[in-house]
Amino acid sequence: KLGLLIDEKGIVENTSICSIGLIDWKDIQKIKRVEIRLPRGRVINKLLVIKVRRKQFDKYIGKSKNWYQRFCMRLSIKFYNSPIVVDTFLLKCNFETVEEMIRLSFDKHKSLNNKWKM
Repeated sequence: KLGLLIDEKGIVENTSICSIGLIDWKDIQKIKRVEIRLPRGRVINKLLVIKVRRKQFDKYIGKSKNWYQRFCMRLSIKFYNSPIVVDTFLLKCNFETVEEMIRLSFDKHKSLNNKWKM
């Protein structure tokens, strides 16, 4: 199973036990980088928060397969104001590469979508 797939529908995210599969481009508002730091400031992990519209929170929580996924998503909402967080720790490429691929694809989809709305 692929950890991360980016296509014309959206992002299929399978990077952790709390993953829920496809995140539709139309639901994504923005991508936010979060750095987890130790008290002395050293970065120990980086996450990408996929900011979805608040009215879509229940849609994604509803995709969860068990109580633990729902718990993780609700915790993510509390800390990051979004149920979806991509952790690249288990992927076979570095954080910056994943971030760039997701941002470029998001920007491309957003610009194509705005072109058709004119």
